[in-house]
Amino acid sequence: MAIEIPEESTEILRVFESARDPVLTAREIGDELGIQTQEAHDRLKDMEANGMVKHKVGVWWSTPAPHLKDKAVVLIQPTDPEEPVSLSDIREKVCDQ
Repeated sequence: MAIEIPEESTEILRVFESARDPVLTAREIGDELGIQTQEAHDRLKDMEANGMVKHKVGVWWSTPAPHLKDKAVVLIQPTDPEEPVSLSDIREKVCDQ
C-alpha cells in the first residue's frame, strides 16, 4: 500500500534528505525551495501535525512516519553502518511492501 505524501511535503523531505545537517531552520528550508520563511514554517507545521517532522527552539528535523517505523527497521539494513540509508531507499522498500 503506497502512502500519498503531498508534493509540498515531499519537497521539504527532499531538502532534509540532501542536507548535511539533520536539523534545519524554516529559513534554510525556504531558501533551498525559493519560498518565503513563513511559507516554509506553515508547511512544516502541517507536516508536524501529520508526524513527518518535529521541532524545538526554531529547528526542525524529519521523522519516520509512525506507521512505517517498524517496517523500516526490519526492511532497511544499511550495507555500511557509517553511511545512512536515504529516505528514497526507505520509501522504495517500505511502500512497495
